[in-house]
Amino acid sequence: MEAHFMNFLQMKQFSILAKHQNMTEAAEELYISQPVLSKLLKKFEKYLNCELFTRKGRNIELNLNGRIFLESIDIILNEYQKINEHFFISKNVDIPIKISGFNKNELDLLIVNFSRQYPNISIEKNPNTPMGALNLLLNKKSDVIFTDNFSLNKFNLETKNIDFINLFRNYLYVSVLPNNVIAQENEISLNELLKYEFIGAIKNTWTSEFIENVCDNEKVNINYVHKYKMEMLDKIFFSTPYLVFCDSINIAYFTNYREIRKHILIKNAFQDIYLCYRKGDNRINLLVENIKNTFHEIFNYS
Repeated sequence: MEAHFMNFLQMKQFSILAKHQNMTEAAEELYISQPVLSKLLKKFEKYLNCELFTRKGRNIELNLNGRIFLESIDIILNEYQKINEHFFISKNVDIPIKISGFNKNELDLLIVNFSRQYPNISIEKNPNTPMGALNLLLNKKSDVIFTDNFSLNKFNLETKNIDFINLFRNYLYVSVLPNNVIAQENEISLNELLKYEFIGAIKNTWTSEFIENVCDNEKVNINYVHKYKMEMLDKIFFSTPYLVFCDSINIAYFTNYREIRKHILIKNAFQDIYLCYRKGDNRINLLVENIKNTFHEIFNYS
């Protein structure tokens, strides 16, 4: 099997884990769950074909291999930082990078590591829908955005000095309590859900626009008994007997969703998520590269 060296984000994650030598504390600093962090540690050890820590309950202690590896990692991280600071941070350092798309929780998670690594680069966050974020980018009111295939299909970006990357396929699910009549299903179509009552989010959120686009494509009208602001919907989500739509990203962010409710995949209901960004600013290139490395570590649920 071909070997692949760890990327910068993985080296940083190992360094933080080694600093704390405690799974709970390291997971909190990295803004990931402990199970995800445990998988990362196993991946590191599998890659190097040796154990790096001695396990002591929730605590871990660097062994000889771990100490040797950490010394090498620290050298690489320090040199990487020097190179970036010298060559890639442009003279526009005082001008904030404007990023738009997703909901606030997801945006915060995606840029927290970048902000720690480059505290002198200011970022303005603007949670938005896929279409709203794309409009901001096209009108030069945003520099980096998240959008989707439904929105991108309406525009040609080739002549607008904009690059884009296909990040992720985001699937739509219906979430139900375990005692619901459809809880034993693994997949279901939108048409089969027309007889059930839903609650949802008010318009102009990332997820609500995704749901609207999917429903428009399938020409179905969902029976909503009530719609809430996202903050309120998140609070009542766990206990409501009504059906609720959620997506891969929601489930990956709220990991305890999986313990309380059953998520049933909706057939042929997905969006392709794209990262779009303005060319010509090396700070933006650094942010984009960081987001690419961070995205799949956080939002990996399918």
